[in-house]
Amino acid sequence: MVLFAVALTVTVVVRRGGSSVGPTPPPRPLGAADAGGPAFPAARPIAAVRGLAGWSTAPDGRRLAILDAAQVTADGVAAGPGTAGPGTAGPGAAGTGTSVGAGGAGGGSWVRLAVDPAARGQRIDGFGAALTESSARLLWGLPPDQRAAVLRSLFDPVAGAGLSVVRVPMGASDFATGQYTYDDVAAGTADPRLARFSVARDDRAVVPVLREILAVDSRVRIVASPWSAPAWMKSSSRLGGGSLRPRWYGAWAEYFVRFVRAYAARGITVSAVTVQNEPGHGDPSYPTMTMSAAEQARFVATALGPAFAAAGLATDIVGYDHNWDTPAVPTQVLGDAAAGRYLSGIGWHCYRGDPSAQSQVHADFPGKATWLTECSAGDWHGRPADGFGWLADVVVDALRNWASTALLWNLALDPAGGPHLGGCGGCRGVVTIAPRAETDLRAVDRSPEFDLLGLAARAAPRGAVRIGARASSGAVGAVAFSLPDGHRSVLAHNRTDDEAVLTVDDGGGAFTVRLAPHALAAFRWRR
Repeated sequence: MVLFAVALTVTVVVRRGGSSVGPTPPPRPLGAADAGGPAFPAARPIAAVRGLAGWSTAPDGRRLAILDAAQVTADGVAAGPGTAGPGTAGPGAAGTGTSVGAGGAGGGSWVRLAVDPAARGQRIDGFGAALTESSARLLWGLPPDQRAAVLRSLFDPVAGAGLSVVRVPMGASDFATGQYTYDDVAAGTADPRLARFSVARDDRAVVPVLREILAVDSRVRIVASPWSAPAWMKSSSRLGGGSLRPRWYGAWAEYFVRFVRAYAARGITVSAVTVQNEPGHGDPSYPTMTMSAAEQARFVATALGPAFAAAGLATDIVGYDHNWDTPAVPTQVLGDAAAGRYLSGIGWHCYRGDPSAQSQVHADFPGKATWLTECSAGDWHGRPADGFGWLADVVVDALRNWASTALLWNLALDPAGGPHLGGCGGCRGVVTIAPRAETDLRAVDRSPEFDLLGLAARAAPRGAVRIGARASSGAVGAVAFSLPDGHRSVLAHNRTDDEAVLTVDDGGGAFTVRLAPHALAAFRWRR
């Protein structure tokens, strides 16, 4: 068994019963002079332990360190924390146990993870975040060399976090510098032929940043979501709230076609669109639009699907794009045969409900893809690191429940969680960009979400296939994969306040590691 280990010491604060565990890590700068630097330095094979290599964050959370040979036990099974397993020293013995993360005293949980390579699930398309107008303008405001380094740290599949999917709002979301769509006209007038349609505003920052992302990795996929139709198409006659008037279904579908073609003309392929961001949410303070299940099905069946087909677009159409708490909505949309034939899958958000809703819908429609299209931590979790454990569980559990893609919310925000128009006032970006008065550079710090996405991308790179994984205890949440290069992998999260000992066994061999409290780790091995 050739074993690789990728590990993250999560010194996050996790609130349980009003108490906190662990210190809050300071912001982690991206490199010298904020130039970037390798986010995940190349691991060195360790021949003494049959090729083990890997990464672990340093205890202070400021940098990634490389594991060394003295920390590894391969092909051994521990009987419990600090004790010996059959035929090998226990993980607590000097020079044998892999201490993943900050480590700690004995005690805690022992979890055995049985990996079943024969049980196969979904193919993984990737991980990423949203390039909102707010994110794009912050990134575009960086000096070119610094911006290039930051984008490499995010999207480079070898030296960076390896993000491979970007979500783009079609017009303004709650994270923009103003309310707009691509076809705004004077109040009381309409533009049924879309004569005024233009994505020129995106040329200021969104399009050039996307081009630079694609220059880092041309395989990055773009998915687009509308927050609102133009006011003249809506029952509210404004961008905030209201629903789409049926008389404008055809014009709204053509709007999607024009958007996809406009981006293609700029060298950007839109791989997928969602029908409507959060169709059950109609906040009047920023661009939103409600769309019931029946309305979604009717729009897709009679307008959007036929318009894409007539235009010859291969762009996927993804339905729902809202929370786990109302699985009846995507079930109804997919259950409409006229709409379902045009839909490639269903998008989910993490803010209400449980990820098991994904499996519920998948069971009824196994041929449709499952996407986690949005999730964000923020100041409602307390200190910046408090939401890490929650997000780690979201990503692990979404993957266990058929998600092929997992996307967080804003790629970049300022220290105040903006710029934003309303909606989320305390969201956190994957990176934080702040002015630095004494230089032309800006301070760019990566959030815990940066490391989460990077570890997920290493455990499940594009093309990985989920395989069976059953844990003996809920103390560790874990999901396993078969990788295109022949490796197998596990993404595991210690959900407890104590150190956990994890034995991973795929039927042909085993290895044992220690997970620090609230640590997220990824392991790769080859037969």
